[in-house]
Amino acid sequence: MQLAVTVDGGNLSWNVTQVSAGLKMVDPQAIDPINGSPLFGRTGYNKVQSEFHGYPLYVTIGKGNKELYKAHLTQFLMM
Repeated sequence: MQLAVTVDGGNLSWNVTQVSAGLKMVDPQAIDPINGSPLFGRTGYNKVQSEFHGYPLYVTIGKGNKELYKAHLTQFLMM
């Protein structure tokens, strides 16, 4: 199984964002355990951005900038 570390964010209001960090399944040969079909389609690259493949492990609220990443995500990204 291939996994990737992922960081994403979004605006909640003016100057306030949520930033989440977690793992994302990226294995092109993964099989959907529910229906037995390839998780990323026949090519192995379909539905890569699907919300079903990411697992947030850390979420923080604040102004998204370098200081937020240094203060809250440095340890996570160094794992």
